[in-house]
Amino acid sequence: AHERELRDPRFRAQTARHNDYNRQLSEMIYQRAMQGQGVLLSWTAGYQHPDYAGGAPLAALKSFIMSPWTDQKAIDTVVDQILELRAELEKRDPDGPSPRSPGKQAA
Repeated sequence: AHERELRDPRFRAQTARHNDYNRQLSEMIYQRAMQGQGVLLSWTAGYQHPDYAGGAPLAALKSFIMSPWTDQKAIDTVVDQILELRAELEKRDPDGPSPRSPGKQAA
């Protein structure tokens, strides 16, 4: 999907859905972190730009490991949080563009 979103203007709608999905996930992560219940990740609305004119930039979550003492357990905590919130998003919108649900994406 990533290459198609960057190269093929026919996938604009899919890009918009993925961007919205990532924005929702980012907002959920932020809310949890502000309640002291998770780790805060960064968000970018312009991770990459498509090759074609008028295409929306691809949005993304960002994680920066800054401490040299970060261990695998800390990284697993971040991954587990994202997986948990992704499952919550899928419950809200079963037809949403979950990256792990290939049957839901455009061909």
